[in-house]
Amino acid sequence: MNIKKIRVNSFDPDNTSDNLKSASIRGVAVTSAGQGVRFFIQFGTQIIMARLLLPSEFGLIAMALPFLSLVQIFNDLGLSRATVQQSTISHESLSYLFWLNVIVSFVLAMLFVASAPFISAVYGEPKLEGIISAFATLLIISGLSAQQAALLERRMKFSQLAVMDVLCLFIGSLVGIFSAILGCGYWSIVYMQAANSIVILIMVWYYSNWIPSFPKKTPGSLKLIIFGGKITGYNLIYYVTNSLPSITIGINSGAIPLGLYDRSYKLIITPLWQVQAPLARVAISLLSRLVVIQAKYTKAFMLLLKATLLLTMPGLLCCATYGTLFVIVVLGEAWVAAGVIVSWLAISFIFFSLRMSAGWLFVSQGRAEEQIYFGLLSAVFTAAALFIGMIWGLTGIIICLAIFSNIDNVVTFLAATSRGPVSSKLCLKECYPILISAILGCAITWVANIGLQEVGAGNTLRLFLNLASCYFFTGVALIVIPSGRRMLVEFWGLWSSKTI
Repeated sequence: MNIKKIRVNSFDPDNTSDNLKSASIRGVAVTSAGQGVRFFIQFGTQIIMARLLLPSEFGLIAMALPFLSLVQIFNDLGLSRATVQQSTISHESLSYLFWLNVIVSFVLAMLFVASAPFISAVYGEPKLEGIISAFATLLIISGLSAQQAALLERRMKFSQLAVMDVLCLFIGSLVGIFSAILGCGYWSIVYMQAANSIVILIMVWYYSNWIPSFPKKTPGSLKLIIFGGKITGYNLIYYVTNSLPSITIGINSGAIPLGLYDRSYKLIITPLWQVQAPLARVAISLLSRLVVIQAKYTKAFMLLLKATLLLTMPGLLCCATYGTLFVIVVLGEAWVAAGVIVSWLAISFIFFSLRMSAGWLFVSQGRAEEQIYFGLLSAVFTAAALFIGMIWGLTGIIICLAIFSNIDNVVTFLAATSRGPVSSKLCLKECYPILISAILGCAITWVANIGLQEVGAGNTLRLFLNLASCYFFTGVALIVIPSGRRMLVEFWGLWSSKTI
């Protein structure tokens, strides 16, 4: 297929409003389903691998992964996001970005290999050199698949992306498990990652049906590189900001508090990301196509924002209320000390959806430079929370992070809506029923939980019923509130009318 021009509203089969609506709804549905399947495959694989490998073997991989994650930030250079965001992009520009990705990934792979002796010496673990060299090849594979994957996202081919995500994880998991059974030890984890990357490479080339031509710099190439550079800068700031709490807690409090924080953080972020990831993938692609049509852009954004808040806020409030119960059921009695951490972390993520949606606005409107500024502001907020909180130890850090995170999320959202077709006033008017309903739903659930305790209901049953009732009573509260009823009718109308 020879792509000469890919326009903002041009994707298979045409660019009508109906197709944008159906593609968006289908995209959210299939991506969410794919995320759910991925979650169960990952969870099952972790359980099996934990029984086949030693903790020391996982530890070896854990030593190398932070460095790999850091290098991967630069591997893409934000060029994939630039491809998705641009209103039009030529075949020549796309080819130029492809070869630039390949060259950068090759150079980074060589640098990563060169750093292997140093990283190995820091940890005092000679085996790391081989592991890092193997991971370096994954960087090159990623560079070969980045633009094809971006092209699929640009065309809103979410069904193919979901199939690819699930299949690559499934095959990679099988390779890892069988390698571990055959006695490959820590190499089975490396083989699992390699199989995953290779399957992605094959599938994105097949599904994209696009072959790059010889690299030729075009007038718009520099603009794309600059935009991608800004995205990379933000990703680096985000990586450092997210790493600060773990580093501070490890230095200030030691291994046990850090372990409690790490498990608690993953308990909250893993299910939250299962909701956020499919919506984010659809949002950026859809909004980038509607950015020139302000009315439709605003309506699409508001629908996606309200969907995100409605799906996440009741669950987060439930986790905040029953953090200890959540920990006992999922991690066991031995982790009961993490209960208060889970509760405060859930509070810190209450307005995380606002920050995510602010990113949709920054990227789709080409305001990546502003995103960097507010990424730096987030780093300042996080550093301030850690500096103040460490006076009272781990609990102080978690509480300060919750306070400062919510302030940061709201400030970033207000900045993102200060320009462009979406206003903060409109968002408040449209979204306040969700917050009120979620609080009411959680309050009713709290009263009902007292009854469950009195009749001696088990912890697992109580957690399930509390979570389900939080969402149920949130829905009931929305029905009672007039603006909430209109919102539910609007969501229902997505499936049968032209709401986008």
